[in-house]
Amino acid sequence: MLKSTIKVAMLTVISAVSLPSIAQENLLAEKPIYTLGEAKTWTLGENSYSFNVSDLAKLVAVPTNTANVYLFPEEAGPWNTPENLEIGIQGFYVDMTKSQEVRTVITTWEGAAANALNIYVTDAVPTLDILNSEPTYSATGLGQYQEKTFLLPEGTKGRYLVLQPTDATNYAWGVKIRSIAATAPSESVLTSFSVSPSFVVAGATTPVTYTIKDQLGLDMTADVSVEGGSLDGDILTIDGDYATFTATAGDVTMQSVVYAVRAPQVPEVTAIKTPIYTNAVTEYNGTSGFIVAYNGGAKELGRLSWPNGEVAAAFGDTKCVFFYNNSGEIMGGWDIDINPTEKGYGSLHLDVFATRDVTGNVEFERTVTIGDKFQITLEAGKWNSINVPLMGETLIHTMSIRFNEENASDIVLSNIYFAPLLADGDEEAPVLGEVTVDPKMSGATFTLTATDRSQYVYYSIQIGDNHYVCNGLAGSEVTYTVTGLSADTDYVAYITVGDGVNVSEPKEVTFRTLSLPAPPVPTHATEKVRAIFSPYYGVAALPAFDNWGSAAWAAPLEIGDETVLSLNNYQGQWGGLVNFEIDAAALHAEYVHIDVLGSATDGKLVVYPVWTGKEGTHVEVDVKADRWNSYDFALADDFAYTDGNIFQFAMTNSTIPGFAVDNFYFYSNNDLTSISDVTAESAVANKVFDLQGRLVAEGEAAAHNLPAGLYIVGGRKVIKK
Repeated sequence: MLKSTIKVAMLTVISAVSLPSIAQENLLAEKPIYTLGEAKTWTLGENSYSFNVSDLAKLVAVPTNTANVYLFPEEAGPWNTPENLEIGIQGFYVDMTKSQEVRTVITTWEGAAANALNIYVTDAVPTLDILNSEPTYSATGLGQYQEKTFLLPEGTKGRYLVLQPTDATNYAWGVKIRSIAATAPSESVLTSFSVSPSFVVAGATTPVTYTIKDQLGLDMTADVSVEGGSLDGDILTIDGDYATFTATAGDVTMQSVVYAVRAPQVPEVTAIKTPIYTNAVTEYNGTSGFIVAYNGGAKELGRLSWPNGEVAAAFGDTKCVFFYNNSGEIMGGWDIDINPTEKGYGSLHLDVFATRDVTGNVEFERTVTIGDKFQITLEAGKWNSINVPLMGETLIHTMSIRFNEENASDIVLSNIYFAPLLADGDEEAPVLGEVTVDPKMSGATFTLTATDRSQYVYYSIQIGDNHYVCNGLAGSEVTYTVTGLSADTDYVAYITVGDGVNVSEPKEVTFRTLSLPAPPVPTHATEKVRAIFSPYYGVAALPAFDNWGSAAWAAPLEIGDETVLSLNNYQGQWGGLVNFEIDAAALHAEYVHIDVLGSATDGKLVVYPVWTGKEGTHVEVDVKADRWNSYDFALADDFAYTDGNIFQFAMTNSTIPGFAVDNFYFYSNNDLTSISDVTAESAVANKVFDLQGRLVAEGEAAAHNLPAGLYIVGGRKVIKK
């Protein structure tokens, strides 16, 4: 019976605190609105903007948080100009048509708007002179979209209510008021009662605070008693599983429950596939290398990023994440990109303690198979174990626990980890079927099958010191591609299959990776080409590659007698060829060419040049595995290049595990520049470059000492005989 009473009380608390639901009359409704002083006009260039009194009249008639009234207009642009700041913010007043007592003023302001305001209540028709008098009430800290109730001094009476913002951002969004209401004095009625925190550590002493509000959202007093625990001042000790607090004011009684949370059961290590968050006290769990995080917006692999949570190392050798008073907002989030199937994860396990019987969702972002919502039902006052099946899922970007505002609960989270899905009574190891290997240049694709009583099986492929894992359905074929291997090399792989408890004996498989194909031979004539990197055009120095802070790394790759640039661990990364500079327009270059050697799997790559102050239109290309892919792009048509020094060639948003590049050059259907038969004297006061763009001389004397050959001077090719 107690449980039922608690539910009703808590629901009452949630539904009674919103301003629009107050039973009292809004003294401002349907009353005339006027500007304080002359209506102001602000300017921006040739445009002018004025405050609209009729909009404000609609707003106070029915208090709402959906309307926006501008005391400083909302327009894009640098509104905080000296001229507009001198004009200032528009004040206004409401004629309540008769003199009456005003007890509260309730407002909601736009987030980028008023930070402070003065309120005046007077019987005289307001003029600008009123701003020189002592305000009836001064308010600060108005907050972003927060409904604020201001308690005016007792006995405040008048016909006119004046509002004048005194501090605001005055920027592009303008100063906005979203709702305004006022009420007459009335007797406070107990409307909201809560105790914080809503859960404590069992057996510990914890300070608690009360929030007691009347129908206007104002603080009030009430008699408070507790059952199921003891109070020493504000220090609470709970004897059992929860304590019930009762607040009484007049003939209204409300209850709030504080739960005693005990340590959750620590999972068996064998149940954890790879932990994301467990309740172990140590910073690291197992051999996963995933850092246990406690909160604070961390983005690292395996960390929680739930900034509204608080963490307590409260259970001796365990830790949990506590979430208080979230009002239907996100209850907990985990920010990570991960492929569960690739890593062999069968389910995501969470232990959740709730303060109310509640339904909600474990929500995911950017999933492929499982969908974005997994419904959960939580029972109050106990740990609820949740297992979300992940079989077949190939991507999870974020995970969070959410409730709606009418159906929300404070929660505690613990034991968040990936786990296998087990079959009851299955004591036999799966039987590994035939294993086939399709060798690649820098990897190999394995085709795997297994049978077992369990629905799901987990494969492990060991090559040297590296382990690769994937999962699948028993009796169904699974393919998995290992990447990062060396070309033209013999390998031995050991494959096992398990069901989360039992593991088969390893099966040995040998294979040899494919040889690397020779890079393509360019066909464009030398005089039509400006090479950045291509041994065929005499530029053998490897270009620099900037990975822009990503995990990709560059290394030389030997193919026969040639060295090319190889990018490893590149999937999803950003980067590009850098440390070159070419004014393609000045050289009359129309196209850019690049050869890309795909590795292991087919995929996509986004490419574009970057030049001074601009970046080209992004172009997505297909990259086929185990072969050279040749691309020719028209600088103007494909990338919208017109002029300027190109100094980067970006290669981003990759879905391929790695690649190599060769023959990166700019070219034209015609000679890049005209050739003049001139003497070295024509180079006086000019910089002289070789055909690879390297400065080789500057000034007449240096030019005289150059050997005979072809050079670029002043953007033209010249011959020294």
